[in-house]
Amino acid sequence: MTGPPMFALRPISEADHPFLWDLHIATMRAYVEPIWGWDEETQRRLVYERSRPTERLIIEVEAVAVGHLERVLEPDAIIIGNIQVHPDFQGRGLGTRVIQAEVRRARDAGLAIRLGVLVTNPKAEALYLRLGFVVSEVTNTHHFMQLESP
Repeated sequence: MTGPPMFALRPISEADHPFLWDLHIATMRAYVEPIWGWDEETQRRLVYERSRPTERLIIEVEAVAVGHLERVLEPDAIIIGNIQVHPDFQGRGLGTRVIQAEVRRARDAGLAIRLGVLVTNPKAEALYLRLGFVVSEVTNTHHFMQLESP
């Protein structure tokens, strides 16, 4: 049995927009639609326009785009603003490996790490709990989770 695939991160570019849209539909529609419905214009705006300063990165395996990571840097924390792994690469440990790398990055900097997960996505929440995150706040739409710095 082989381990999780090795990955690389690179900044997104305009050329990635079709991939990001297809990825968003494949990974998020089933979780977004029950909460807010699925309005194409709103969803496209969410995919392409960000109001917070973020690092938007493509997750690659063997130089092929397979996911998306958004990282928000704050003075006291790294926030995983979004992580999406294409369904063809889910269940192989890739998401775990990406999140663990972000946790190491935060710990090396002495920062907490935070994220939010939609209440309609218990599979992702279970992953975060398994990785040691704890729920810090609950809203009607999200469970906000965190790991404190060591």
